[in-house]
Amino acid sequence: GLRQCSMRQSSDHPIRQEPCRNNRGYFRYSCNFQSLEVEHPSTNGGEWYKTVRQRTINGYGGTTMKFTHDAIVIGGGAAGLTAAGGVALFGLKSVLIEGHKMGGECLNNGCVPSKALITAAKRAQEARTETRHGVTLAAPKVAWSGVHKHIHDAIAHIEPHDSVETFEEMGVEVIQDWATVTGKHTVEVGGRTLSAPRIVIATGSKPFVPPIEGLDSVPYLTNENLFDLTEQPDHLIIVGGGVIGM
Repeated sequence: GLRQCSMRQSSDHPIRQEPCRNNRGYFRYSCNFQSLEVEHPSTNGGEWYKTVRQRTINGYGGTTMKFTHDAIVIGGGAAGLTAAGGVALFGLKSVLIEGHKMGGECLNNGCVPSKALITAAKRAQEARTETRHGVTLAAPKVAWSGVHKHIHDAIAHIEPHDSVETFEEMGVEVIQDWATVTGKHTVEVGGRTLSAPRIVIATGSKPFVPPIEGLDSVPYLTNENLFDLTEQPDHLIIVGGGVIGM
């Protein structure tokens, strides 16, 4: 039921092609190494047709390899969620592997909590200028328990958008485990061997602890535990001038 379509390969990327469309909303993708047949969503109330694929790749020596997925994404942070969700919304079969917290650094110990902290700090700083524009404010009284709650309320507000359930509803298979890349097209996770023509590694980073003499003998914080403090510190020395440090 799929019409033969002519393809044009981009000169800067030999894989990117422009498929034509038949009157049933189907697309056919093909190129010199991969053949995919994908039934895209119908326009009837957004109902999805069942996706039918032939996931194969011609390897060296003319051998053929069959895949379990169209794309494997390792890492459930901002980049990985976008990649896995985008692939699924195109009607392809994607799997997202996350060994820790969904949402990654941005949601849990980066963008979201740091901006929540900045918002609370800005409110306190404004009140320290007691008189402005003819209006006098009382000096600020900071309740750290309230600041802590504000930070974690901000995380909780966004958390459902990055949840396993949300991405499963989008059609993404989500595996909460640690992955090992075992080949050009294969990944081992939870006792399973997954394969795909594309593997996206979006594992992010972790805090670098500089080799400062004596640092290992005193307690120190990183962005991974700073936002869990339940008591306000009297002072902080910040090492690092990146966006979180600032």
